Amino acid sequence: MSNLGYARVREHYVNEAALGRVGVAIGLAAFVVALPPFRANAVWVPVFVGLIAIAIGVWVLSRGMRRPGWTAIGFGIVGIGLGMLATRASTGNLDQVVVWSALLSATLVWATPLTFAAIGGMFSERSGVVNIGLEGMMLAGAFFAALGTDKFGHWYMGLVTAAVAGAAFAAVHAVMAIQLRADQIVSGTAINFLALGVTGYFFIDIYGENGTPGDLSRIPDVNIGFLGSVFGHLNLMIWFSFVLLIVAHITLFRTPIGLRIRSVGEHPRAADTVGISVYATRYAAVILSGTLAALGGAYLSIGYLGSFSENTRRRDLRELAAVRSIRRRAAVRRLDGPLVPAGPAVGKCLRPLPGAAVRPDPDRRHGRDRSRRPTRGCWPPIRQAVEPEPGWRCCSGSRGCWRCRRRSRSRGARPASTCSTPPTASRSPSCSG
Repeated sequence: MSNLGYARVREHYVNEAALGRVGVAIGLAAFVVALPPFRANAVWVPVFVGLIAIAIGVWVLSRGMRRPGWTAIGFGIVGIGLGMLATRASTGNLDQVVVWSALLSATLVWATPLTFAAIGGMFSERSGVVNIGLEGMMLAGAFFAALGTDKFGHWYMGLVTAAVAGAAFAAVHAVMAIQLRADQIVSGTAINFLALGVTGYFFIDIYGENGTPGDLSRIPDVNIGFLGSVFGHLNLMIWFSFVLLIVAHITLFRTPIGLRIRSVGEHPRAADTVGISVYATRYAAVILSGTLAALGGAYLSIGYLGSFSENTRRRDLRELAAVRSIRRRAAVRRLDGPLVPAGPAVGKCLRPLPGAAVRPDPDRRHGRDRSRRPTRGCWPPIRQAVEPEPGWRCCSGSRGCWRCRRRSRSRGARPASTCSTPPTASRSPSCSG
C-alpha cells in the first residue's frame, strides 16, 4: 500500500476519539464479565480486560487526545475495581441483585419520555433556539393528556390534547425568543414556571384533593411473544420512540427539510439569502419540539402511571441534560436516553455539547450569526452564495478576492492591470493586481 493510500485509510478508519470510545466500552466490559450470565470468578479476568482498556487510553493519550484517553483510562481502572469486588460476591447474591431483564425494562420505561424531549430539543437547537422549557412542556403534556383522556374517554384523544398543549407553550416560547428577541434561557425558565402554575391551578380546580380518576384509558402495550420478556411487552409509545428516532435522524440529515433547519441554525444570513424563511423555520422547529416533549409527558400520565398527581409535577431538568450530553446527532439519542434514568452515576455527561446555539434572529448590523466556517456541510445553494465560484480565476491566476469576483459577475473578467482592490485584510493574499 502506498503512503497516500495508507494516509487515507488512517484518516477515515483510524480515529483516536473512536478508539477512546472503544476503550471505554472495554473498561465497562471489565466489570460486566464478572456479572451474570458470564460469572468470571477468577480475579485475573477483569484485571486483564481492564488493562486492555488502560493500554488503549494510554495510546490515545500519547496521540494528543487527552479527554478520550483519560476517560478510557478511568473506565479501565474503575472496571478493574468493580470487577474484583464482583468476583468476591457469591453467585446467589449476584443472581438476586443483577436481573438484566428488570433493569432493561425499567430503563426503557423511564428513558422514553426523555427520548421524546431530547429529540424535540434537538430540532429546536439545530434551528438556532435553545428550548430550556422542555420540562414545562412535558408537565403540560402529562396533565392535559390525563384531562383529555378523562373528558373524551379515549387515550388517543389524550395524546391529541397533550400535543396541542405542548405546541401552545412552545409557541409562547417561540414568540418571546424569536419575535421579541428575549433571552432564550430566561424565556424557557419562564415557560417552566408558567406550566407549573397552570397545571397546578387546573389540577386543584378540576380534580381537587381527590386527584384524577383511577380508571383512565391507558395507552396499550404491544405484545410480541417471540421477542422475550423485555421487548415482547413494551408500550406503544416505546415502540413509537424507536421509530421516531430513525425518522428524526433521516429527516434532519438526509432530507431537504433537515438541511433547511440546519442551515437556519448554522448560517441564518445565508439561508435568508437563498430564500429560506428563517422565522418560519424556527417557529416550526420550536413548536415541533414542544409537541414531542408533550407526547413524552403524556406517556408518563396515561401510558405508564395511568394518572396524574403532584409527584408528576416534580420532575427535574433531566431531559435537558439528555439533549446536551452526547453531541447533536440523532442516532445517539437512544444511547443517551437510557443513561439518565439508569442511575445517577451512569447519567453523567459523557461529552459536552460543542458550542452553543446562535442568536434567534440574524443581526445584519453586527453579523453575530456568522459562524467561523459557515459553509462546512451546508446546503449547496448556501455554499454557492457564500463561497467563491470554483471555476473563476482572479486577475493573477489564483483564487480571487470577493471584490474582484463581484466585479467579474457584472462586467466579466478583468485583466491583471485593472484590479483595483486595496491590499487590505478583505483581499486574498494571492490577488496581486
